[in-house]
Amino acid sequence: MIDENLIIFSVGISYKNTCLDFREQLVLSSDEVIAFLPSLKSKFKLQEVFCLSTCNRLEVYGICKKGSEFISHPLMLLRFLFRLKNKNSQDTSLFLDQIRAASYFQIPAIEHLFRVVSSLDSLCVGETQITKQFKDAISYAIKSHTLGPILSRLSQCALFVNKRVRSKMMINKKQISISHLAIDLAEKVHSQMHRKAFLFIGAGKMIKIALRYSKKYNPKEVFVVNRTKTTATKIVKDIGCGQAFSMDKLEHLLERADIVITCAGSAKPLITFEALRCVLKKRKNKPIYIVDIAVPRNIEPSCNNLESCYLFNLDDLQNMIDQKSNQDDLSFSTSSEIIKKRSQSFYSWFLRLNTQNAVKYFDNYLDILFMKEKDRSLHRGALSTLSNEQQKALQDLLRSISSKILSDAAAKIQKENQPFVREQLALSLSELFAESEKDNRYPFAPSSSVEGSF
Repeated sequence: MIDENLIIFSVGISYKNTCLDFREQLVLSSDEVIAFLPSLKSKFKLQEVFCLSTCNRLEVYGICKKGSEFISHPLMLLRFLFRLKNKNSQDTSLFLDQIRAASYFQIPAIEHLFRVVSSLDSLCVGETQITKQFKDAISYAIKSHTLGPILSRLSQCALFVNKRVRSKMMINKKQISISHLAIDLAEKVHSQMHRKAFLFIGAGKMIKIALRYSKKYNPKEVFVVNRTKTTATKIVKDIGCGQAFSMDKLEHLLERADIVITCAGSAKPLITFEALRCVLKKRKNKPIYIVDIAVPRNIEPSCNNLESCYLFNLDDLQNMIDQKSNQDDLSFSTSSEIIKKRSQSFYSWFLRLNTQNAVKYFDNYLDILFMKEKDRSLHRGALSTLSNEQQKALQDLLRSISSKILSDAAAKIQKENQPFVREQLALSLSELFAESEKDNRYPFAPSSSVEGSF
């Protein structure tokens, strides 16, 4: 049985409220997410929880009880994650003081998740990577045993909304991504792309997209560098563009490249200030343009202070995006209507859990009350002379009265149009008639599966 005092919440940071300097300190690997979720659930007494960590956001979604301490201080969740990730860090106070988070509860939390999964909240509206990232987040929670029936259903609904929004609004029509923007940024600073040498660092999906997109400019030379040359060779062969190299050739290739696109998974910078300073000397200060779309960053930010080095990152790409034109093109108002409708639908289902549990508590109370009074009356007074048949008739009458009271109570709660009022009625009924803490078992007991359609 699900506790009726539950709240759906979302707490997180993203490119909208937190700069890259702080975001990259809270990027979690898949292993870290799987390892941290049980601690997060235990520390804050969460019923369910999952964590979505991408290059542009870190968000925690969960189910907690009303009155939980962190509800009034949601940043506590992110601070806890930061300390888990940075156990060996000497001074975390600056980060913890500067970080800002967005928090949502109940319907706003549901709407926010639906917007995120549908890419309407992405840096590049319409990008498709968020769908896989969300599915990965759910799989990590399953592995961590922190996903329960409510968030499981919510995740299914989010994927349904994602498909609905994309199909209705033709959201994939433009095929925009961060990788595309990285190449477009290079075009803005270089007028003759066909005369330039491109260097791609990494072998992930972002680099593959950027490499494929760069082909339309027919660059003079293309180099692909990865830790293992075999992987780089496969990418070059699959896309039909460039030459493959291992990471030990990086410095040599930096001397030859005009434009660098980097997105390699690395906890530490691949190119330091000193290393790039030496490269620029050998280049005789010929300008080099670097677009670093990795989080954490592959290039030390201080490299931007070097003469002849023009370094751009994800926050710079954000400035390129005209959100207004995106909203017009994708008919945001219609998309928002879909999300609003589906969020209300899910929340109604969520509240029905509360109503069903409240009615069950009331049902138990009436059963116990009527049986006690019946037994007391049968052992004393006029009813003590009733035959077995008459006793059965009395019991049936009491059950009929109980069912009628129960039915009327449930109908009045369900009839209330305002979700908040309906929730408060159910909560009051539960608080009045819940017999003990054992009535608040969680998650679902085998006999208490909840019916309802999204």
